[in-house]
Amino acid sequence: MKYYQTPSNEVFALEEDGSQDGHISPGMVAITIEECAVLLAPIYTDQQLEKNARDKREMLLSQSDWTQLPDISDEVRGTWIIYRQALRDITSQPDFPRKIEWPSRP
Repeated sequence: MKYYQTPSNEVFALEEDGSQDGHISPGMVAITIEECAVLLAPIYTDQQLEKNARDKREMLLSQSDWTQLPDISDEVRGTWIIYRQALRDITSQPDFPRKIEWPSRP
């Protein structure tokens, strides 16, 4: 494939063999696949990233709620308490919400 960018930042992928070259309009510029990926990558605001992170955290916490039931051993509960607290602490990370170090499940 070969890639082209329009002046309005639209991206077109055309066959390498030239069979679609008739679609190349004035002002379109050939770009690399790497440039294409950057143009097509979604751009999230910090608010969107924070909401996504909090939603993921809530899902992970709810998936581990069973670990805090009274019939779970203190040893098992203790390891999960540490994990669950680390999930709650992600918002304190210095680069939150742009970069998050997610804790590993026990």
